[in-house]
Amino acid sequence: MTAEQILRLRKSFSLVKRQADVAAFYFYRQLFELDPTLRPLFQTDIELQALKLNDTLDEALDLLDRPIELAATLRELAEQHAEYGVKPGQYATVGTAMISMLEDILGRDFTLETRQAWVAFYQLVSGAMLMVAESRGTSRRLAAAR
Repeated sequence: MTAEQILRLRKSFSLVKRQADVAAFYFYRQLFELDPTLRPLFQTDIELQALKLNDTLDEALDLLDRPIELAATLRELAEQHAEYGVKPGQYATVGTAMISMLEDILGRDFTLETRQAWVAFYQLVSGAMLMVAESRGTSRRLAAAR
């Protein structure tokens, strides 16, 4: 990601954080409309889940300048999500819901450049997490074959 994209992400996310409750509502509403089968994966209170989402995005955005730390954080996050039962195909749905939420919350501030930065960010994050999920699946298949 470019320095300009990182700056756009951080600036736009600071606007989203001002409306964190509304943003979380939009995100989860969109997510469950896109794929109602995801609802059972969220056993905790949605308000608590919203705080986790906010903290996770905040941390990932903060670590964009420190790729080794970001990779370790994303590896841990991917492991947690695999334990929760998140399937690789569901990452795209989450990305769609996130972009939709950002568009709703940011309105006119969600410019083409800001959209592109968020899409690039989500591709980076989900790509790293999917690699971990894929390696977990490969390890399990190899262990089962023994």
